[in-house]
Amino acid sequence: MPGYEIERFPSLSANEKSEYTPFATKMPGYEIERFPSLSANEKSEYTCSICQDIFCCPMTAPCCLQTFCEDCIHNWLQTNNTCPYDRKTLTVNGLSRPPRVLMNMLGKLKIRCDFRDKGCKEVVNLEDLIQHTTKCKYNVDKNVKKCKKCFCEQKSGHDCI
Repeated sequence: MPGYEIERFPSLSANEKSEYTPFATKMPGYEIERFPSLSANEKSEYTCSICQDIFCCPMTAPCCLQTFCEDCIHNWLQTNNTCPYDRKTLTVNGLSRPPRVLMNMLGKLKIRCDFRDKGCKEVVNLEDLIQHTTKCKYNVDKNVKKCKKCFCEQKSGHDCI
């Protein structure tokens, strides 16, 4: 649907929405601006309703089948015991990885290089971003670790699939 916008936390009151700021730093998803050919439909399908960016290490809630970035939903569940979408009871153990088809579609999205701000003009499939990033001539730290399954930066304790 052209012009469709995902509402952030549709079940929260206006007061709760304005007060909720889960992160003091950059959100974990991929910034939408990095995807030059993202359609409105793709944006609505692949956007985390917590950070409003494209999923990074997606996790699905069983209650509503909504998908969120792993870091977003884990951070949410540190201070809440309900789903941010439908407010039903939810725990980290109740989350699951999304269907493989979603991961495959995410992997085919075209994304700008991590080092665009340093001068790289490359646009690659999200699933190829790791390979490009490690070889990119603008990467001063060639040891960037990215998860080969969910395509996001691999942090300590990361356990994807």
